[in-house]
Amino acid sequence: IFGNNIRIDYFDANNTSTRSRDLYSNVSKKLSPIASKKDSVEIIKQSSGYLVALQELSPKLMNEVLNDSLNKVTVGYDRERKAEYARATTREQMIEFATSWNKANNKFPTRPSNQIEILDIYNRIANVKITSDNWVEYLHLIKLDDKWTIINLIWQHKDVNRYPD
Repeated sequence: IFGNNIRIDYFDANNTSTRSRDLYSNVSKKLSPIASKKDSVEIIKQSSGYLVALQELSPKLMNEVLNDSLNKVTVGYDRERKAEYARATTREQMIEFATSWNKANNKFPTRPSNQIEILDIYNRIANVKITSDNWVEYLHLIKLDDKWTIINLIWQHKDVNRYPD
C-alpha cells in the first residue's frame, strides 16, 4: 500500500474509545483540537442572546448574534388547511421581531427558562439545542473572523399536541 496509514479513533463524551479504523492516504490530516473554554462561553452567550433579544426587545443584540446568511425555519401546522409546513424567517424579520414581538410582555413567563446545551463543536462550527418554556430549537453557529454567530436555526413548539400524530 502506498502512502500513509492513518488510524482514526472515535471517542464518546467520557473519552472512551467507541471505534477505530485505518485510513490510507498520501496526505497528512490535521484535526481540530478540542474546543476552548472561550469558544464554549461565546457559543452559549450568542445562543442565549438570541432569546434575550426577543424577551427584552433588543434589536441591537439580535443584530449582533445573527449571521448575515441566517436561515431560520419554523416547523408548524395549519389547522385550517390540515397541513404541516416549514416557514422561513429572514434575518431582517428577526431583527424586527426583536423590536415588537414581545411588546405586550406576554410571550414569555416573568422568569423565562432558557436552557442551552452545546451538542458539538468542531473548529469553526457548532450545534446547540435550546429548550425554553415554549420551544425547542436547534442552532448552528459559525465562527468567522474570531466571532461566533447563528447561521441556521430550526424550531418547533415544545407542546407536541400542536402537531398531528
